[in-house]
Amino acid sequence: MAKDHFTASGLNTPQMMAEAIKYRNEFEIKFVDLVDIVSIIEFRLVARFPRFQLVVKRDSEMLEDARADPLKDRITVRKSVYVAACEGVYEARLVLAHELGHFLLHREKDVVMHKDPRGAVQSIGGVNALESTEDQADMFARHFLAPPHLSYRLRNDPEALAVAAGIPLRIARGNATMSRWPEVRGVRRSAERHEEIHVKRMHGILFPDHEVQA
Repeated sequence: MAKDHFTASGLNTPQMMAEAIKYRNEFEIKFVDLVDIVSIIEFRLVARFPRFQLVVKRDSEMLEDARADPLKDRITVRKSVYVAACEGVYEARLVLAHELGHFLLHREKDVVMHKDPRGAVQSIGGVNALESTEDQADMFARHFLAPPHLSYRLRNDPEALAVAAGIPLRIARGNATMSRWPEVRGVRRSAERHEEIHVKRMHGILFPDHEVQA
């Protein structure tokens, strides 16, 4: 069973949405609906963390779907999960995004963080979603793959959101609901404004010197 860990630097939902958008921008996928999560982990992380390694192991060598070891700059994935993610399987994509969340958010942890194939986690008593590294990685994964502006755009059609973002339907339904929350409106509208500027520039409607205010 995967073991949870405590973090004192947890983020609430609006903060995690903003954090996910920040990393989407750093990876130059801010306006991409269907994120190539395999490419992000396999190639983009190396640009920022030169020592990073993605290790793919035979299924017989791992009990977990994947594990992240941030201080050693390593993410290890079962071969079947890696292949499934390359083929666009939604659950496998979510596993990789979860490990990416651990890698980026929990670099202060000198522990290996796992994604259990059953989704089971050995919980810590009295720890809430802001203090659980597993909950935090789950939050990051869902908002990295389906940011609030995309979720809000397709809020009335979770099935379409699932296809557009390449995420399980249960995640799409949750994101569609969260995108309506009043407390996330500021994060969502900021992203929407930037996306609108991007689209206008792509169509030659707006010139680069017209900056958008966050």
